[in-house]
Amino acid sequence: MEIISKLLDSLPQDPVPVRNVVIGIQWTLVSSAYCGLSSTSYKQGPHGVITPRDVGDLTTKSAQELAHWAISDNPIEVSVGIAAINSLIDISQLTIKYFNAAEVILKNCKDRNLAIVGDYPFSDSLKGIARNFWSIEEPSIDSLVPDSSACEHISHADVVVITSSTFLNHTTEKFLAFCRPDAL
Repeated sequence: MEIISKLLDSLPQDPVPVRNVVIGIQWTLVSSAYCGLSSTSYKQGPHGVITPRDVGDLTTKSAQELAHWAISDNPIEVSVGIAAINSLIDISQLTIKYFNAAEVILKNCKDRNLAIVGDYPFSDSLKGIARNFWSIEEPSIDSLVPDSSACEHISHADVVVITSSTFLNHTTEKFLAFCRPDAL
Protein backbone atom coordinates (compact mmCIF):
# COMPACT_ATOMS: atom_id res chain seq x y z
CA MET A 1 0.00 0.00 0.00
CA GLU A 2 2.88 2.28 -0.82
CA ILE A 3 0.72 4.61 -2.93
CA ILE A 4 -1.79 5.10 -0.12
CA SER A 5 1.05 5.56 2.39
CA LYS A 6 2.56 8.30 0.20
CA LEU A 7 -0.83 9.98 -0.08
CA LEU A 8 -1.24 9.88 3.70
CA ASP A 9 2.25 11.34 4.18
CA SER A 10 1.39 14.21 1.82
CA LEU A 11 -1.71 15.35 3.72
CA PRO A 12 -1.72 18.62 5.70
CA GLN A 13 -0.16 18.27 9.15
CA ASP A 14 -2.64 20.51 10.97
CA PRO A 15 -5.86 18.63 11.80
CA VAL A 16 -8.74 19.47 9.45
CA PRO A 17 -12.21 19.16 11.01
CA VAL A 18 -14.75 16.86 9.41
CA ARG A 19 -18.05 18.57 8.67
CA ASN A 20 -19.98 15.55 7.44
CA VAL A 21 -19.67 11.85 6.62
CA VAL A 22 -22.26 10.04 4.53
CA ILE A 23 -21.93 6.32 3.82
CA GLY A 24 -24.37 5.39 1.08
CA ILE A 25 -25.04 2.27 -0.94
CA GLN A 26 -22.98 3.45 -3.93
CA TRP A 27 -20.91 6.38 -2.67
CA THR A 28 -19.20 7.51 0.51
CA LEU A 29 -18.71 11.24 1.14
CA VAL A 30 -16.41 13.01 3.57
CA SER A 31 -16.66 16.78 3.79
CA SER A 32 -13.66 18.50 5.41
CA ALA A 33 -11.49 21.08 3.64
CA TYR A 34 -13.26 20.03 0.44
CA CYS A 35 -15.78 17.37 -0.49
CA GLY A 36 -14.28 13.93 -1.09
CA LEU A 37 -15.99 10.91 -2.62
CA SER A 38 -15.22 7.22 -2.83
CA SER A 39 -17.16 4.21 -4.00
CA THR A 40 -18.71 2.40 -1.06
CA SER A 41 -17.07 -0.98 -0.72
CA TYR A 42 -18.75 -3.72 1.21
CA LYS A 43 -19.02 -7.47 1.27
CA GLN A 44 -21.70 -9.84 2.39
CA GLY A 45 -21.39 -11.19 5.89
CA PRO A 46 -23.21 -11.56 9.18
CA HIS A 47 -24.97 -8.44 10.44
CA GLY A 48 -22.54 -5.99 12.01
CA VAL A 49 -19.37 -7.54 10.58
CA ILE A 50 -18.52 -4.54 8.41
CA THR A 51 -19.76 -1.81 10.71
CA PRO A 52 -17.14 0.93 10.89
CA ARG A 53 -15.79 1.85 14.29
CA ASP A 54 -17.02 4.95 16.10
CA VAL A 55 -20.33 5.13 14.23
CA GLY A 56 -22.08 8.35 15.23
CA ASP A 57 -18.82 10.05 16.19
CA LEU A 58 -17.08 10.35 12.82
CA THR A 59 -17.42 14.14 12.69
CA THR A 60 -15.51 14.40 15.97
CA LYS A 61 -12.40 13.07 14.22
CA SER A 62 -10.02 14.97 11.98
CA ALA A 63 -10.01 14.27 8.26
CA GLN A 64 -6.46 12.95 8.67
CA GLU A 65 -7.63 10.41 11.27
CA LEU A 66 -10.34 9.17 8.91
CA ALA A 67 -7.88 9.18 5.99
CA HIS A 68 -5.79 6.56 7.79
CA TRP A 69 -8.77 4.24 7.58
CA ALA A 70 -7.76 3.76 3.91
CA ILE A 71 -5.40 1.01 5.11
CA SER A 72 -8.04 -0.76 7.23
CA ASP A 73 -9.20 -4.33 6.67
CA ASN A 74 -12.82 -3.17 7.03
CA PRO A 75 -14.14 -2.31 3.53
CA ILE A 76 -16.51 0.42 4.80
CA GLU A 77 -13.65 2.06 6.71
CA VAL A 78 -11.50 1.93 3.57
CA SER A 79 -14.25 3.77 1.68
CA VAL A 80 -14.35 6.44 4.39
CA GLY A 81 -10.55 6.66 4.35
CA ILE A 82 -10.32 7.15 0.58
CA ALA A 83 -13.12 9.76 0.69
CA ALA A 84 -11.28 11.54 3.53
CA ILE A 85 -8.05 11.61 1.51
CA ASN A 86 -9.98 13.07 -1.42
CA SER A 87 -11.53 15.68 0.89
CA LEU A 88 -8.06 16.98 1.75
CA ILE A 89 -6.64 17.28 -1.76
CA ASP A 90 -6.41 20.87 -2.93
CA ILE A 91 -7.00 20.85 -6.67
CA SER A 92 -6.19 24.10 -8.40
CA GLN A 93 -8.81 25.05 -10.96
CA LEU A 94 -5.94 26.29 -13.13
CA THR A 95 -4.43 22.82 -13.51
CA ILE A 96 -7.59 20.81 -14.17
CA LYS A 97 -7.78 19.21 -17.58
CA TYR A 98 -11.09 17.78 -18.68
CA PHE A 99 -11.08 14.71 -20.90
CA ASN A 100 -13.14 11.64 -21.58
CA ALA A 101 -11.43 8.43 -20.46
CA ALA A 102 -13.15 6.38 -23.16
CA GLU A 103 -11.81 8.73 -25.86
CA VAL A 104 -8.26 8.53 -24.50
CA ILE A 105 -8.39 4.75 -24.41
CA LEU A 106 -9.93 4.53 -27.90
CA LYS A 107 -7.22 6.81 -29.27
CA ASN A 108 -4.40 4.75 -27.74
CA CYS A 109 -5.55 1.14 -28.12
CA LYS A 110 -6.03 0.82 -31.89
CA ASP A 111 -4.25 -2.36 -33.03
CA ARG A 112 -2.60 -2.72 -29.62
CA ASN A 113 -3.06 -5.16 -26.74
CA LEU A 114 -5.49 -3.76 -24.18
CA ALA A 115 -6.16 -5.01 -20.64
CA ILE A 116 -8.93 -3.46 -18.57
CA VAL A 117 -9.25 -4.16 -14.85
CA GLY A 118 -12.77 -3.46 -13.66
CA ASP A 119 -16.11 -2.77 -15.23
CA TYR A 120 -16.44 0.18 -17.59
CA PRO A 121 -19.63 0.99 -19.52
CA PHE A 122 -17.67 1.54 -22.74
CA SER A 123 -15.65 -1.70 -22.65
CA ASP A 124 -17.63 -3.46 -25.38
CA SER A 125 -16.86 -0.68 -27.85
CA LEU A 126 -13.13 -1.41 -27.52
CA LYS A 127 -13.28 -5.08 -28.54
CA GLY A 128 -13.12 -4.48 -32.28
CA ILE A 129 -10.47 -1.78 -32.07
CA ALA A 130 -7.73 -3.37 -29.95
CA ARG A 131 -5.59 -6.19 -31.34
CA ASN A 132 -6.31 -8.19 -28.18
CA PHE A 133 -8.77 -7.17 -25.50
CA TRP A 134 -8.70 -8.65 -22.01
CA SER A 135 -11.32 -7.69 -19.44
CA ILE A 136 -10.18 -8.59 -15.95
CA GLU A 137 -12.56 -8.49 -13.06
CA GLU A 138 -11.03 -7.49 -9.76
CA PRO A 139 -10.57 -10.21 -7.17
CA SER A 140 -12.99 -10.21 -4.30
CA ILE A 141 -12.23 -8.11 -1.25
CA ASP A 142 -11.16 -11.35 0.47
CA SER A 143 -8.46 -12.07 -2.11
CA LEU A 144 -5.45 -9.81 -2.54
CA VAL A 145 -3.87 -11.94 -5.26
CA PRO A 146 -5.30 -11.57 -8.77
CA ASP A 147 -5.59 -14.81 -10.72
CA SER A 148 -2.69 -15.94 -12.91
CA SER A 149 -4.46 -14.96 -16.15
CA ALA A 150 -4.61 -11.36 -14.93
CA CYS A 151 -0.83 -11.32 -14.53
CA GLU A 152 -0.30 -12.84 -17.95
CA HIS A 153 -2.72 -10.55 -19.78
CA ILE A 154 -1.55 -7.35 -18.09
CA SER A 155 2.10 -8.20 -18.73
CA HIS A 156 1.32 -8.54 -22.46
CA ALA A 157 -0.76 -5.38 -22.69
CA ASP A 158 0.40 -2.21 -24.43
CA VAL A 159 -2.42 -0.25 -22.77
CA VAL A 160 -3.66 -1.03 -19.25
CA VAL A 161 -6.73 0.55 -17.67
CA ILE A 162 -7.15 0.01 -13.93
CA THR A 163 -10.23 1.15 -12.05
CA SER A 164 -9.68 3.34 -9.01
CA SER A 165 -11.79 0.83 -7.08
CA THR A 166 -8.61 -1.22 -6.75
CA PHE A 167 -7.62 1.25 -4.02
CA LEU A 168 -10.61 -0.04 -2.03
CA ASN A 169 -9.52 -3.67 -2.09
CA HIS A 170 -5.82 -2.86 -1.86
CA THR A 171 -4.90 -4.44 -5.23
CA THR A 172 -3.73 -1.34 -7.16
CA GLU A 173 -0.04 -2.00 -6.65
CA LYS A 174 -0.36 -5.69 -7.49
CA PHE A 175 -1.93 -4.83 -10.85
CA LEU A 176 0.62 -2.06 -11.53
CA ALA A 177 3.44 -4.52 -10.82
CA PHE A 178 2.25 -6.67 -13.73
CA CYS A 179 2.49 -3.76 -16.19
CA ARG A 180 5.39 -3.52 -18.61
CA PRO A 181 7.51 -0.38 -18.14
CA ASP A 182 6.58 0.81 -21.67
CA ALA A 183 2.83 0.24 -21.25
CA LEU A 184 0.42 3.15 -21.20
